[in-house]
Amino acid sequence: MVMVIWIAPMTNGHDHASHVPGGRPGAHPSHGAHPAHGAHPSHGAHPSHGAHPSHGAHPSHGALPSHGGQVPHSGWGHGRATFYGDINGGETQQGACGYGDLHKQGYGLETAALSTALFNNGSRCGACYEIMCEHAPQWCLPGSIKITATNFCPPDFTKPNDNWCNPPQKHFDLSQPMFLKIAKYKAGVVPVKFRRVPCAKIGGVKFEIKGNPHFLMILPYNVGGAGAVRAMQIKGTRTQWIAMKKNWGQIWSTGVVLTGQCLSFRLTTSDGVTKEFIDVTPPDWKLSMSYGHRAMINDVAEAPVIDNVGSPTNGLDSSWYDARATFYGDIHGGETQQGACGYGDLFKQGYGLETAALSTALFNEGYTCGACYQIMCVHDPQWCLPGTIKITATNFCPPDYSKTEGVWCNPPQKHFDLSLPMFLKIAQYKAGVVPVKYRRISCARTGGVKFETKGNPYFLMILPYNVGGAGDIKLMQVKGDKTGWITMQKNWGQNWTTGVNLTGQAEAPGINDPSKALDTNWYDARATFYGDIHGGDTQQGACGYGNLFRQGYGLATAALSTALFNDGYTCGACYEIMCTRDPQWCLPGSVKITATNFCPANYSKTTDLWCNPPQKHFDLSLAMFLKIAKYKAGVVPVRYRRIPCSKTGGVKFETKGNPYFLMVLIYNVGGAGDIKYVQVKENKTGWITMKKNWGQNWTTSTVLTGQGLSFRVTTTDGITKDFWNVMPKNWGFGQTFDGKINF
Repeated sequence: MVMVIWIAPMTNGHDHASHVPGGRPGAHPSHGAHPAHGAHPSHGAHPSHGAHPSHGAHPSHGALPSHGGQVPHSGWGHGRATFYGDINGGETQQGACGYGDLHKQGYGLETAALSTALFNNGSRCGACYEIMCEHAPQWCLPGSIKITATNFCPPDFTKPNDNWCNPPQKHFDLSQPMFLKIAKYKAGVVPVKFRRVPCAKIGGVKFEIKGNPHFLMILPYNVGGAGAVRAMQIKGTRTQWIAMKKNWGQIWSTGVVLTGQCLSFRLTTSDGVTKEFIDVTPPDWKLSMSYGHRAMINDVAEAPVIDNVGSPTNGLDSSWYDARATFYGDIHGGETQQGACGYGDLFKQGYGLETAALSTALFNEGYTCGACYQIMCVHDPQWCLPGTIKITATNFCPPDYSKTEGVWCNPPQKHFDLSLPMFLKIAQYKAGVVPVKYRRISCARTGGVKFETKGNPYFLMILPYNVGGAGDIKLMQVKGDKTGWITMQKNWGQNWTTGVNLTGQAEAPGINDPSKALDTNWYDARATFYGDIHGGDTQQGACGYGNLFRQGYGLATAALSTALFNDGYTCGACYEIMCTRDPQWCLPGSVKITATNFCPANYSKTTDLWCNPPQKHFDLSLAMFLKIAKYKAGVVPVRYRRIPCSKTGGVKFETKGNPYFLMVLIYNVGGAGDIKYVQVKENKTGWITMKKNWGQNWTTSTVLTGQGLSFRVTTTDGITKDFWNVMPKNWGFGQTFDGKINF
């Protein structure tokens, strides 16, 4: 295939551990301390698509307060307020909204836990309120406070009095510092009036990634405007927009595997405002990391707008402007290599020592990477040297909002952090920082533009470098000899990507309609093994099962490739497998196994792609593999078919989570084995539909503690069974209950 690339250069253009409301006696139940749910061990190392070197944690840019918008229900209402935690905010961290360290996440001490009537099943998490004490001159203090909802104050139906958080009470359980701004400590509880207000946040919305590759959870925080998110979508480089499910608090989840792709997000806040945050993460994003974006809900700081392709005739703005300059690295250019533009060895790539890192005001989200500048030291004869230098922008100088002095790279400063050799050409070493004049100039390069390929066949990433003229690129397209022009997406720095496979097309795996009866026809596949002879490494896994021996699956298990796993819906399905067409390695007979894990694709390899789409592959426990093939075979062709699961005893229901987030793992399922639909019912309610969380874990946020529970389960062959009174009223978390019957 001949590949052609077109480039347009840039021109001008709670957990409430027991707490005492108001400092009065009486333990308060935990405010929804949420254990991690959905964390399951990865089955096999999952290579990242389009890995690029880490280019530094990106601090929030554009410290612009949110001006807000039309926030719902902004009239004054009436309620009560107490406080919890100590004067330093102890016990207010974490909590039922899913936030973590409230200081690091920007909420600080200006927080509150909401009663059931306000919390609204977590949909008010992140909302902001103005509150003032009223009708109690003995205890009230003048003025008002503004807080963010970060936790839940649960009801206590055992108490006849002081039941501030019981429905239908509207109640704020404030952090102690906030309470003391509107009332005296000894008051304990005071009447208040409150109203919704726009949230004023510093910096961009942040997205914290949790879970695992097969169950992705995103916590959006530091959201301005209405503050509370009511809908969220996610988009990978190779996918369309995918609606995420609200998991608990402000944590949203999807079971779609998006590893190796840049992630974009679309948020809709409770006032109906929708914003898109494009390419928030690099393709090699990591779990337990937070990624920022400068676009704020209802703010003026937006992502850069790229004009449509047009004639690049506007020319560079070559006017002189004022700025400052410092230096970084040593005399040999140490520490200036690599960096946030995506370039690598600057000597090999032709940039050498004539480089600089730009402040936020100049970097323009990486769109200025590759631009060339002429710089001279001015207005400081003690330190300035005569002459000018010419440099290329190859890195980013991040802001430091923790400092009040020496904030050269903070917005709106225009600043150049030069390589040391360049700085020494215009100023003396001891100067440290000097005022400069700068202007854009055309880049003079030797040889042609270079194109470095990265990624894999399903995620092509191109780094163009050694670009003359304007130097920086605003649009890039790629064309194969069998395609038209394909617009590439800016990934980070000057790395551009496409999910179009230009090395040859691969057929996407098909997914059977789970509403049909079992398809018991024989099909072709391959099989390998993992773990040791005792089943080591096969326990746990992406289906959510735990100890496979205790749960009745034993060694008769397998991990399925993407084409068979079906986003976890096939967990629990049973197969008969036999080795075929390889008499040197095959053994007679067949094995019957249950699907208990996932065998992830590995796009970094060009051979042995057993688990990559569209391959149908079984990664068997070693004990099962040795029943149909010899150990030295390693991988063998097999025939397989779905079969009914034969299980001993009733279906089992294991409880996890907490009172505000009930998660049930269903296992030992006979018949089809895999489940497509689950409902739960207590004595006083109708059937409540549960959501598939990950693997065979099903969830509901309806509070069902203290009630006997029944379940209705539908397997993928369309058979439904009711399991009555499975759990008594005093059921607890971490317990397993027998459904008595099976499919």
